[in-house]
Amino acid sequence: MSSLKSVIMAGGIGARFWPLSRRDNPKQFLSLTGSLSLIEETMNRVRRLSDPEDIYIITSQKYTDRLQGLFSDIPAANIIYEPVQRNTAPCIGLAAAVIQKRSPGSVMAVFPADHLIGNEKAFTTCVVEAAQIATERDVLVTIGVEPDRPETGYGYIQTAGEINPGCRRVRTFAEKPNLATAQRFLESGDFLWNAGIFIWRTDFFVENLRKHLEEVHDVIEEIQEAVDTPDFNSVLQQAFPRSPSVSVDHGILEKSTQVAVIHADFPWSDVGTWQEAYLRSQKDTDDNVIQGEVITVNSTGSYVQGDKRLIALVGVKDVVVIDTGDAILVADRNKVQDVGKVVELLRDEERTEYL
Repeated sequence: MSSLKSVIMAGGIGARFWPLSRRDNPKQFLSLTGSLSLIEETMNRVRRLSDPEDIYIITSQKYTDRLQGLFSDIPAANIIYEPVQRNTAPCIGLAAAVIQKRSPGSVMAVFPADHLIGNEKAFTTCVVEAAQIATERDVLVTIGVEPDRPETGYGYIQTAGEINPGCRRVRTFAEKPNLATAQRFLESGDFLWNAGIFIWRTDFFVENLRKHLEEVHDVIEEIQEAVDTPDFNSVLQQAFPRSPSVSVDHGILEKSTQVAVIHADFPWSDVGTWQEAYLRSQKDTDDNVIQGEVITVNSTGSYVQGDKRLIALVGVKDVVVIDTGDAILVADRNKVQDVGKVVELLRDEERTEYL
């Protein structure tokens, strides 16, 4: 679908992958389950949907040179930086502003840079179907994944009536639930995992920004006027920080009555924690994931990574051990959701050398 504008969001840090994920080498640049980094895998998928001149990357200024080196065929003007992080609504709004100025009324598809997706043929088909719906209807389309367990780390989408084969109205969005609620969602049969992939027309999205997030819209409108002018970077630097920080889910999708969800039939994971990386990686005969020089004795179900020195595990089960030379993480594999709290403590203590 050569006219589809694809947007990759690549500005996050991935605090729950500390100590491997740092400000200078964030999660999207890591190779957690294979030889390619997560953003390289994402780009390979996106290339099936859009030509290079129709691919955009929204990132942090410190990553622009690295991304241009990785993806030299993507026009430099399509790698756009956020002066500050303001969550997904302003991020997507920035991409929409640029695309709307250059190609009014285009359909844009938005992808996180750090997800794992299997069956790329089914993925491509799903996105193309969503783009067709977004072309024909005034609707904001998202993608939902059939849950196979009561996962507490994902957001959920409750579906309503069908508007197209495989595409349903959205009744509600639900934040990350507790275990009992997640089990109830799973048993109900009308909840999907929220994959964080969005497809819509740029003009319709900007209209929804104006309706539901007026402060964000005003900033984006100011930036749009400066796109492809000599003043663009200075306007971006001055205007973007004035936007409130708000997610597109909370700020727009939960408020709009014109939201639809495509039921995905491909494997998906947001690889949000070391637990997800463990589940998606190839394991040895003791169910361990080993990277680097590691010895295990009577140890099972663990994820171990380090290339600075020998790591030995003796009589342990279900642990995560990450050695980066200047820091070591040792965690219960079932409690790795809390790794981000380590990063919060380091920030509070201003120990920036570990961030």
